[in-house]
Amino acid sequence: MDWSNQAGTFIEENLAFQKKILERSGLGQKTYFPEAMLNIPLNPCMSEARKVAEMVMFRAIDNFTQSLLEGLGGSAPRIISPVCRHLAHELSD
Repeated sequence: MDWSNQAGTFIEENLAFQKKILERSGLGQKTYFPEAMLNIPLNPCMSEARKVAEMVMFRAIDNFTQSLLEGLGGSAPRIISPVCRHLAHELSD
């Protein structure tokens, strides 16, 4: 709401609507917003969107890989090694 007020582009009716949506959305103090959305003025460009997408995707892959490896225990290297070789071969073609 602070950004909306500072932007000076919204009428009171718009601000009241934004406030109503925010109050009902479940967003809290710990809700993550991309850096581009926190800058004044906003910076909704492709490079900022790519940063957010990479962060989300790589974190998801890291979490998945970690849980997979923990679930495999001692047999992980025997399973992961051929899979990585196969992926490297496929990506090189």
